[in-house]
Amino acid sequence: MSFRRFIGTYTCNNRVFSNRYLQTLTTVKRASKVTVTTDPYHPEATEIIDVRTPDEFKLDHIPKAVNLPVLNNSQRDEVGKLYSTDQFRARKRSRSLATILSEIGFDVFLLEGGYKTYRNRVKEELKILPDKFTYRVITGLTGSGKTHILCKLAENGQQVLDLEGLAKHKGSMLGRYPNEDQPSQKYFTSLLVEKLMSFDPSKTVYMESESRRIGKCSIPEGLFSKLCHAPRICVHLPMEERVKHIIRDYPYMIEDVETLHNILEYLKRYCGTKNVEKWKTLVDQQYWEEFVECLLLHHYDPTYTKSQTKNQLTEDVIDIELCNLSEQSLQSLVDNIITVK
Repeated sequence: MSFRRFIGTYTCNNRVFSNRYLQTLTTVKRASKVTVTTDPYHPEATEIIDVRTPDEFKLDHIPKAVNLPVLNNSQRDEVGKLYSTDQFRARKRSRSLATILSEIGFDVFLLEGGYKTYRNRVKEELKILPDKFTYRVITGLTGSGKTHILCKLAENGQQVLDLEGLAKHKGSMLGRYPNEDQPSQKYFTSLLVEKLMSFDPSKTVYMESESRRIGKCSIPEGLFSKLCHAPRICVHLPMEERVKHIIRDYPYMIEDVETLHNILEYLKRYCGTKNVEKWKTLVDQQYWEEFVECLLLHHYDPTYTKSQTKNQLTEDVIDIELCNLSEQSLQSLVDNIITVK
């Protein structure tokens, strides 16, 4: 067991507890001393429990942490109204807990500076980490199976940075994950840093071509620059196969026609009222193949092409034709990608 100091955070049995007013994070290990550390990624903390308020936890926290708040949101607001001397006493609770834990046999680490120390470390890592790796970017029109290719690369032991997975958004008009909120920008970058830190700099990192924003999450400048200038593998899939893939990949689009209508309404400013009304009719008549093909031809494809041009991507491109997205085709493609130098 061990304890370490974060924004107000403790760990017991390698679990971290956190609270802004405690200003401490702990990590648990058998021993009986309290050690102040400036490393928010202390190697002895394998599980993390965050005892800050639910609102603070939702905004950002150490990835894989569990929230067990010492104060709820309203209690935190009350503490914020106390005189500074009372707030000081509240912040000392972390050291008190660390002392008690050390007295009963735990080796306790306190993160100096609390959550601010963690957040500053994330910012610093975002400046450094992207430059440590070589990248290869999978590109292709919407529905070409880029995410499936990344998954197959990961299955084959390759390093994959799934930006859409971290952002919980497919990066398009219909890309919002059903019944799931996107992470805050802060937590998105926390997840990003955690993933990059897990990679081996001697091996290639694969990712999908993205716009600067994925839903409401923004790709940090340093990483986005790498994405734009990395060698690309452009996947080409027949329109018929792209349509089939999108219908399979977006079942919630078919299940929630009302929401789909609302999204299409938003497209009037880009695609014109006449086109949008035609698409709504196709939706109402459940002509899904024709609807998806129209959407690809008149919205997705032009938008994707414009985005690729705007981002001034490298001209280092390998074009690959795929007949379909069967397991056999994907595996054959991935085998070829891995051998590309």
